[in-house]
Amino acid sequence: GMLELGQATLADYSAEELGGMNNSNLKLVSSVVWDGGSGNAIGSYSQQPLPALVQSSIVDSTRLAASGFSQADPLFVGGSSGNHNLLAGSPGEDGGDPAQVDLDGSRADIGAHQIVGN
Repeated sequence: GMLELGQATLADYSAEELGGMNNSNLKLVSSVVWDGGSGNAIGSYSQQPLPALVQSSIVDSTRLAASGFSQADPLFVGGSSGNHNLLAGSPGEDGGDPAQVDLDGSRADIGAHQIVGN
């Protein structure tokens, strides 16, 4: 099957955000999947690289058979405390799908939360 995420933020800091993805395809567009820099945000039971189509996303994983994403810290306001808004200067700022715009008219930010007014 195919799991598709767009303009999504999945972050936990304690376990895989997407686990057990065996024999699945993954499509991420303008999304953040983050586990605090561990490289383990996406996992599979087989430990094999997962086939994925990734565009304009930040992904904390070493298990994707894909390109088109950054592994840079997304710079959450308070990620470990559950505040997944992006700080100004985040690599996700104006880094989303170029066909999408934020409320302020700039290119869409990556993830579920916008930085408005920058």
